[in-house]
Amino acid sequence: MTGPVFKMPAAPTGREYSSAHLIRIVDPLGSAIAWFAPEIGACCAGYAIRQVRGTSPSQSVWWREIITGSAITHSSPLSSLGKNDDGNAESTWRFVERDPASCTMEWKIGKGSRTEHWQMVASLADAQLSLCLRMWNTGATRIQTGARLRLALPSPPDITLGTVSPTGNNDPTDYRSDTSTQENQEERIAIAVEAFPGTSTTETDYLNDKITCTITYHQPDDPASIIGPSGCQCLSVLIGLPMSGVGIEE
Repeated sequence: MTGPVFKMPAAPTGREYSSAHLIRIVDPLGSAIAWFAPEIGACCAGYAIRQVRGTSPSQSVWWREIITGSAITHSSPLSSLGKNDDGNAESTWRFVERDPASCTMEWKIGKGSRTEHWQMVASLADAQLSLCLRMWNTGATRIQTGARLRLALPSPPDITLGTVSPTGNNDPTDYRSDTSTQENQEERIAIAVEAFPGTSTTETDYLNDKITCTITYHQPDDPASIIGPSGCQCLSVLIGLPMSGVGIEE
């Protein structure tokens, strides 16, 4: 069997995560790679896309970083997910399963009538990274919950809301939440977001060369942040380059 004609990075650059504890997933065509750390809040430690310098595949290959780190927290003023504050092993994210192009991580907390079950499914296809975060109320009491996803990016994002559905059916409603422009549009990173049920908000912070995009699904004072027994909420995020057609109108 012939191996790939290009080398893949062994680990995300500039990070202190132990490669032995990272879960790696690879695009079926070898055009993207991503790493996840279940023990660090199911964070995406890195996501890079393979690009070619020149006009033919024989030219040099380089890997462009799209995400350099991420964090998942409660959108309400609670402790960060993944921290074992009460000594309960169930309060940390755990690796569940993977195949070459996807992985699943889960987090459970609470007991008795107040129990939550969160699941993150990450997958790569067509050089695009899909993150699907589901939150279930597995107890017998109504609970207030929500998610805040922070993405560390090396390039400015172009964000589109309402174009990625958890069921895979796109919503025709398409509007931009970030309409800032840049001379080199190809340097931007495209992010499409869908919250079901309800809506999400996004905020981009620029600090020197550090860019953070925060996607919040339901503020604590939003009635939609309440989940009844057996209820479920879902936040889907699709990330890639404008050339990949992720939430970007040509």
